[in-house]
Amino acid sequence: MDKDHVQTIVTKLICREAPDLGTDIPPAERFETLGVDSMTVVDIVAAVERELEIGIPDEELGSISTVERLVDLALAHTRTKEQ
Repeated sequence: MDKDHVQTIVTKLICREAPDLGTDIPPAERFETLGVDSMTVVDIVAAVERELEIGIPDEELGSISTVERLVDLALAHTRTKEQ
């Protein structure tokens, strides 16, 4: 699975959990700046985990402040799953 594919999935799930954001979400944008609260970020992460059939450890959740960081973590755990 490549980064573009994971980015597409993450963006789709963000739009589902926070529909007010639209589909043009800059990857480097902080969730906080987008107006996404921490509970919604947790919901987004859970949706990504379900969709990609991965688990992001709790100790890494605090580091998810941008869309790009979530994509990178999801991709890393997808690759770990594939090994």
